[in-house]
Amino acid sequence: MARHGRRDAEHQPSRVGGLPARFQGAVPPVRTWLLLAVFTPLLTVMTFVYLNGSGLLSVGEIAVPYVVYVVAGVAFWRSSPWA
Repeated sequence: MARHGRRDAEHQPSRVGGLPARFQGAVPPVRTWLLLAVFTPLLTVMTFVYLNGSGLLSVGEIAVPYVVYVVAGVAFWRSSPWA
C-alpha cells in the first residue's frame, strides 16, 4: 500500500538504457534518421529535375546547371527555420 504519495516498487517503470521502458522503441534508431536525412533531399532534387526535364516545370535561363540550382535551393530550404 502506498503512503504519502510514494508508489510501491512494483508500480515503478523499469529503466532500460536511461529511458522508461514504455518509451523504448518510440524513437527510431540513428541509422533511420541518417537515411531520412539523405533520402528526403535526394528525392526532392530528383523530383524537381524530372519535372524540369519533362517540361512541366520551367525556370528559364540560369547561369549554373539545373541540378546545382536545385541542390542549392533544397539545401537553403532544409536549413531555414521554416522547414
